[in-house]
Amino acid sequence: MAETPDDLLSRKLQTLWPDPEDRARAAEILADYGRASHEGEPGRVRLAILRLADHDLQRLAEVRVLAATDYRDVLMMAEYPEESALPPVFGRPLTRDERRALRDARARDRRAYEVWLAG
Repeated sequence: MAETPDDLLSRKLQTLWPDPEDRARAAEILADYGRASHEGEPGRVRLAILRLADHDLQRLAEVRVLAATDYRDVLMMAEYPEESALPPVFGRPLTRDERRALRDARARDRRAYEVWLAG
């Protein structure tokens, strides 16, 4: 049976915060995301918040606030960190090298996120 989003979130919380009190606090912070109508994709964003927090409850709370402002920023930083670091290109087509760099960055980002999810 495939792991549900809730199972995945629970497993990641257990991995990142083995202490039950810290884990309960982290779960409480995460549960607060998704209550407002503008807070989209709660399951995906909660995982992104976890990834960006990197074992730090204070950082978890800070990223939670950022997600409430614009959850897409949190998703980009968590799921596509290398791609988001590439220089922006506006108003012109990408060169062959830029397309290759973008494709390669996306592939590396995807692999890194899958490894993090599995861990």
